[in-house]
Amino acid sequence: MDRFRARHLDYRLFGEPVQQVPSAVYWLDQILDRHKVAAVAELGTGCGGLTVMFGCRCPGAVITCDEVDRRSDRVKELHKRLEVKVVQADLYEPTMIPSLVDQAQCAAGERPVLVFCDGGDKPRELRTVAALLRPGDLAAVDDTGNEFHPGAPDVAGACTAYRLTRILAHEMQEDRTRLTVYRKEG
Repeated sequence: MDRFRARHLDYRLFGEPVQQVPSAVYWLDQILDRHKVAAVAELGTGCGGLTVMFGCRCPGAVITCDEVDRRSDRVKELHKRLEVKVVQADLYEPTMIPSLVDQAQCAAGERPVLVFCDGGDKPRELRTVAALLRPGDLAAVDDTGNEFHPGAPDVAGACTAYRLTRILAHEMQEDRTRLTVYRKEG
């Protein structure tokens, strides 16, 4: 197993595996705090460890979706306690992402929402989400350095068209994992 995968598989939060590198979790926590995020829509649950952090920061206001449920029994219990809404469905069914974002926005009221794009097609997720965000809402993309390129024409075009400003592009050490965060301008 290469060093990159070993780092991802060994990192735990609240005793549960998290598929992001530790610095990404740190930056997401900072973003939630600094921007007073009230709700999260997570596109791609994975094993659900990061969802626990989102649930601790926004209890009762997190919705997550994945086609396959890979959560442990303990994570399922934590999600239940934190009132995380878990949807098991095809993220790319045409109404799914709009529905998830709408539910998070309803939970947040007038306050900002974070949409975390971490499914199987991150550029597509960001392009879809860009049209749905309200001023002040955020979109974050976690990537392994080869899935998502902020300067790609389709991504840059969507950001320009929908007034998304990149507020963070943090490359994580030598593995080149990147967390990119955008804010919808008014």
